[in-house]
Amino acid sequence: MTALRSLQCIKATPEFLCEVGSLIELRTFSVCNIRSEHSADLSNAITKMSHLVHLEIIAAAESDMLQLEGLHLPPTLSWLCLGGQLEKISMPQLFSSWSHLNGRTRLQLGFSNIDEQTFSCLFVLHGLRSLGLRKAFEGKKLDFCSGSFPELRHLYIWDATELNQVGIQEGAMKSLANLLFINCPELKFLPDGIEHLAALEKLRLEDTSEELIEKLRQKMNATKM
Repeated sequence: MTALRSLQCIKATPEFLCEVGSLIELRTFSVCNIRSEHSADLSNAITKMSHLVHLEIIAAAESDMLQLEGLHLPPTLSWLCLGGQLEKISMPQLFSSWSHLNGRTRLQLGFSNIDEQTFSCLFVLHGLRSLGLRKAFEGKKLDFCSGSFPELRHLYIWDATELNQVGIQEGAMKSLANLLFINCPELKFLPDGIEHLAALEKLRLEDTSEELIEKLRQKMNATKM
């Protein structure tokens, strides 16, 4: 099986993680039921997979911690999905070690325990093309500083139930074409600075506050008049 290219939906065990490192030709690897005690073996195995294109790592439960400090990602990677909590103290080092990811890369984070302070750690991922946060952001305010995510084309934010304010500085996300907010019930205003997104083509709001929807209706009606 050393020539295997795809291995998906595999439940992790210590024995499996010790052996899967021999599958160095994998392009697609999806593993679930990851626990903290699996971290070292998982990182060692993935480091050997120098041709990976798609990688998905899902924790055993939403509350379980993914300890991925030793995880080295190949430059061939174009899709990365992580489902599980990340340690706040390790986020700066973790994301910095992935700063080589290029403009083809899509990143999806779920249940990651990111807040206002740790969100800025993601800015080192300059080459990201797509970013999805699903139950990953737990703060009330999202700020995008000037120069952040220069290559980002798609930003999707789901289930940020406390989010009530988004700020976008001039020069942030200058390539963004699609912006989506789903199930952000406390979001009552459009992002402050959304006018700076010159490349924006589509804004989707679903299950946000009725107050925000009504403001948009009034603005559209005023434009028609």
